[in-house]
This record gives sequence, structure tokens and C-alpha cells, in this order.
Amino acid sequence: MKNIQYLLKMRYLRFMAASIVGGFALAVLSSGCAQQAWTNVNVEIIDPIGNRRAAAISTEGVPFLSYIDIYGGGSGNLSVAKFQNDSWTHVGPRGFVRTESRFFFTVDSSGAPYLLGAKRATEYENTIEMMKFEEGQWIRIGPPIMTERVEFLSMAFDSTGVPYLAYEIAHPDRTVTVDVVKLKIDTWVPAGATVFLNNMDFYSLAVSSSGILYLTYVDYSNQKKLSVIKFENGTWAPVGLRNFTPEGIEDAPLTFDLNGVPYVAYRSNRGRLSVMKFQAGAWVYVGRREFVSTVPMLPAIMVSSARIPYVAFLSESRPHWKFKMMKFDGDSWVSVGPEEFSSKNTK
Repeated sequence: MKNIQYLLKMRYLRFMAASIVGGFALAVLSSGCAQQAWTNVNVEIIDPIGNRRAAAISTEGVPFLSYIDIYGGGSGNLSVAKFQNDSWTHVGPRGFVRTESRFFFTVDSSGAPYLLGAKRATEYENTIEMMKFEEGQWIRIGPPIMTERVEFLSMAFDSTGVPYLAYEIAHPDRTVTVDVVKLKIDTWVPAGATVFLNNMDFYSLAVSSSGILYLTYVDYSNQKKLSVIKFENGTWAPVGLRNFTPEGIEDAPLTFDLNGVPYVAYRSNRGRLSVMKFQAGAWVYVGRREFVSTVPMLPAIMVSSARIPYVAFLSESRPHWKFKMMKFDGDSWVSVGPEEFSSKNTK
């Protein structure tokens, strides 16, 4: 079984979900991004390696970015900014919350930003809290969750807007599990059975329009190849073949089109980006396999209401991080949106 030090190292390298230690999660929730006029987006947002970030795009096509803010009033704490009217402005005060461990950022179908964070409570315990930006301020949603040491977080919404959380726990006995909960009348309740990861690693949570939970994970005993499972009829079952990618992978966000077809983006161990969908009982490539070869960091994926797949990712181009978005036009993946996000100049 993978030891805890190795697990922590892999989590650190996972950079941005939102974090590249927390996960880069891009949530484009409708076709609105296709109409967004992207102009003059070469602004500065943060560049030192090791800072955690998370991006999202609202239904109106407004990009959001959360990051560890080392400039201005950030004091090394978490800030959230959005790009509107050709400039970045902060959502709430800069450095509004400390982030000591892991975090995950996204937006819901109304465009409201959510932040999920885990902070250290004791040597072996973390507290998980969720916040939402509403009526001009960040407010806490639901009670805190006390748990053992959290290694990764993910968050998704069902079709009615109910938030679901998934968190991977590294137990003192070196076992690893994933728990999924949902918010019900201001209380977190279990949603799906605990997943036991024997030499495996969890990557992302998604909820289909019919309310079925999906998780992506990799198996270290099978070269870190990708598998997808879903919770249905009281049990977790594979979606297609287990370990279906031809090589080991890093990062595997999953989403659905309006017909409920699952799509997954992944970065191979060689640093190449691919997208697959589940069709006729099998996972098949959308366009060419490994269509991006510039070492994309934390790919993100969405499918618009017109059933057009989009991906976004960061690539390192010192002293800045470049942001790139692409869509599948039916024949090939083509660039859309801004070509760069980097640091500092937010209001």
C-alpha cells in the first residue's frame, strides 16, 4: 500500500480544484462561456509554484479564480477574484480566510462562488468547512465536519442545487477511504457508502442529473490507470472497464452532458491531455488522444448545453502561469478564451 508520505507528495504535486495542492476545478455550467467576449485578459494573478489555486466560470461566462494571495492585503491567505469589465476584482475582502491544508473552489448553477476547505484541528484531525459568497459577504454553509486527516477534497451539486462533498482520509493505520456527504436541512448526512482505497487514489466527485454519484480514481497496483465508479442500488460499481486508460494518469475531473453522458479529462504521466466519454458501454476518445502535449496542469472539463466539450488547464511559463481553454468542434480541439492568467494586478 502507498505510504502516507508518498500520498502527501502526490497531493502536493497536484497543484491547483483546485489546488495544485488542493485542486484546479473549472466549472462551466452552461453554454454561456461560448458567448463571453474574452479581451485583454493578460492580467496578473499569482505565480509562485506551490501556491494553491482554483478556477471556475459562471453560467454567464464570468471567470473566477481563488488563490493563496501573497501580494497586497492577502498576507498569504486565500483570496477570490473574478474577471469582469476587462479587469480582475476581488470577491469580498482579500485574504478573507486562512487555508492551512486543502481547499476546493467552484460555482453553482446560479454563479454563486463556493469554497470548501480543510484545516488542521489536531495532529490527526481536520475540520472541513464550506463557505458561500452571498449578499456581498462570505458566509459559512452547514456545520463544520470533524474528521481524520484530509488528503483531498471535491465538491459537486445535484440538479436541485444540493451540495455534495467528497473527502479522502488518510487514517493512522495507513488505510485510505473516501466519504461522501450531502447537505440536508443544515446537516451533513451520508450519501453513498464509504469507499475503501487499497493502494488507490481518489480524484474527483460528480453528480449526474438523475442524482447518481460518480467518483474517479487511480490504482497504483495497475500503473495508476484510471477507473470510474458510480453509486447505484446501494453499492459502488464500475462504469465500463476498470483501469481503462492505456497509461498511468494524473488528475481526472468528470462531468456530464445534458443527456447524462459522462466525460472525463486526464493528464497522462507523460504530461499529455486527453478527453474520453462513456458511450455504448465503453470509454472512447473525444477527438485525438493526447491532443495537448505542453504538460497541462490540473485539467478541467465541462460540456455546454449545445453538447460541446470544453477543457481548461494551466501550463507553466515562468515567471507566469498560462491559462488555456479549448473546445471540441466536432473534428478537433481548438483554442478559445483567454491565453494567459498570471499574477498581482487585482483590485
